Amino acid sequence: MFHSISNKLAVTYLLVIIIAFGVVNLLAAQSLENYLLGERRVTLLTQANIVSGGAATIIDSPINLEFLARESSKRFEVRVLILDAGGHVLADAFGSPEFQGKPKLTHPEVIRALQGESVANRHLLPEEGPVMYAATPIVLQKQVVGVVFFSATLDDVYTTLREIALDQLVVSLLALALVVVISLILSRGLTQPISNLREATRKMAAGNFGVRVQVEGRDELAALAQDFNSMAESLDRLEESRRRFIANASHELKTPISSIKALIDPLVGEHRVDEATRRDFLEDIQRQIDRLADLTGELLHLSELERPDRTLNYAPVDLAALADEIVGELRPLAQGQEINLVRTGSPEGVSITGDRRRLSEVLTNLIDNAIKYTGVGGRVEVEVVPVGEGARLRVSDNGQGIPAEALPRIFERFYRVDKARSRATGGTGLGLAIVQQIVKQHGGVIEVESEPGRGTVFTVLLPKGINL
Repeated sequence: MFHSISNKLAVTYLLVIIIAFGVVNLLAAQSLENYLLGERRVTLLTQANIVSGGAATIIDSPINLEFLARESSKRFEVRVLILDAGGHVLADAFGSPEFQGKPKLTHPEVIRALQGESVANRHLLPEEGPVMYAATPIVLQKQVVGVVFFSATLDDVYTTLREIALDQLVVSLLALALVVVISLILSRGLTQPISNLREATRKMAAGNFGVRVQVEGRDELAALAQDFNSMAESLDRLEESRRRFIANASHELKTPISSIKALIDPLVGEHRVDEATRRDFLEDIQRQIDRLADLTGELLHLSELERPDRTLNYAPVDLAALADEIVGELRPLAQGQEINLVRTGSPEGVSITGDRRRLSEVLTNLIDNAIKYTGVGGRVEVEVVPVGEGARLRVSDNGQGIPAEALPRIFERFYRVDKARSRATGGTGLGLAIVQQIVKQHGGVIEVESEPGRGTVFTVLLPKGINL
């Protein structure tokens, strides 16, 4: 029963309410008791003062005192005793034998009344139960000549208190029943989103990354549901990317393997192949094997870059000097295709914190792509300039450009704008994915602008430093 959070919450609510009701009822009963006793105290003292005023004029007449005591007892429904200045009983409304012979009373109330005070206190007697004693002095010519002593039962007060307590108990039980219903409803309402999240998590664990939970309200549970949906969307995209990657990788690997098999079959079959043809086949096989080696190497390289625990060798890097170095290495390739490769921007002093080898890959890949897709007589420009607290690297060309519909996908693995032409140039379709990953690891961003027939511009923004 208590394994459910909703039941635990309901029991918790119930216990809290029971304790609260108990404390409130106890305080209310105590306050009511004090109030009723206070009212009775005031009433008895007022009545005792009335009797003491009458007794002052007849203090020397025992008969009159007896009459006054009996009449006052009937009138106020209390036991009345009248005492002399020594505390001895002069008159008893009940005429009890125990007070024959004028015994002396030593009650605290009598002693204080003989000292001139009016006082009333509650007592609990073994046989009679709760009673209240009240005593007031009888004053004659500014002298205390006696005491009027009242003894009143408090049964009516405590009967009233019991009746009120019973009413409170009934009301409390009804309120508790209502609280139980409300707490169950509230606990179900609070835990239902958690149950929904739990069910969605089970489905996700089973491989259903398309599951979503409904977001209701703006509290912490709603925020948790929103975070779960965001995580589910990320995992869904990641799973889709994984499936697409496997499909693309399989396709990319299948093509050279199929080519190799098609080239090997004639060589090992019964057909006779002349030496020139055999050499051509072997050269084609070698090219396909090189392509496989490049592809697997790029895959391993990208996998290494995407490892969560992968760290780069960060150190100060002069990006301008690095750009000069890469441009110098690739200029012969550009000249061989009659392409003008130039370096613009700051000649030196563009320093950032980064991994020099990885940044070299970025420059090499972007410049090499620009050379591949720029026609004879074209121009490739490499610009490095400081920007704010970082640097901007820009590689632009006036080549064939990229269609607008292809721009959002050029950083995807294995994506090629023109598949036939890309394979002809020897690309694996992973270069720009690697570039983007390296730029992200440096805390930067890469953007591309292109227009078919007018060229392409890749812009890389890198911060000056990175939080290691």
